[in-house]
Amino acid sequence: NYAGMHTSPRTQESYRMEVEHHLIPHLGAIALCQLQPQQLQSYYADALKKGRMDGKGGLSARTVLYHHRILSEALSHALKMELVARNVAKAVDPPRPRQVKIATMALEDIPKFVEVVWETPYYVLFFTALFTGMRLGELLGLRWRDIGLDSGALFVVQALYKRRGVCQMIEPKSPYSRRKIALPSSLSLLLRQHGAKQEAERILLGKVVSGDDLVFAYVDGRPLDPDTVSHAFVRLLKRAGLPHIRFHDLR
Repeated sequence: NYAGMHTSPRTQESYRMEVEHHLIPHLGAIALCQLQPQQLQSYYADALKKGRMDGKGGLSARTVLYHHRILSEALSHALKMELVARNVAKAVDPPRPRQVKIATMALEDIPKFVEVVWETPYYVLFFTALFTGMRLGELLGLRWRDIGLDSGALFVVQALYKRRGVCQMIEPKSPYSRRKIALPSSLSLLLRQHGAKQEAERILLGKVVSGDDLVFAYVDGRPLDPDTVSHAFVRLLKRAGLPHIRFHDLR
């Protein structure tokens, strides 16, 4: 399983969805050794016109380009394994998506957002996201042992990933994702207070907080659901009267 050894679980799931829903139905009947550039070019053109699964038009140029990259990577591996004589995807011109301006939270909007989330269970989580640039999965996978409150730093060593309704811990998506992040003093203080509150809540449940416990979790220690956090983020943006952005855009 080439993808299983070289890609993250999230990427594998994404590949699987695109291959099963689009590539196999349109190209699966063609033998690998008989695949020709014009067949790929024809598929890209059709996908742009009428590729949506709901029948309501075509796929975006960005999605079709993603299909091209999946095919090209697979064919490159097949070439190494001597299953094909060449990578026919290299001879095809994929669509070029238009450059889209990435929305981010404006500096002047941060106080408005912080004011709205102050009384919510997600305040410390969102505050940490704003000041560290961590991905949602990285935040939800953060353990107390990964934070040095006295040294003012935290280490990203794992991430929470939800696949088919099941949450699991995975390694960072790339070597560069495994990193050390400096903590501003205000965030260190907030995390220290958050830890004390979490410890008091666990004591009421007859439990103790250990270094392996998650920093951001339900009261009983279970990991937060990333979908629940994302939906809460969108609702709070709306309540604050701020433009819609993705949680990822806080980075």
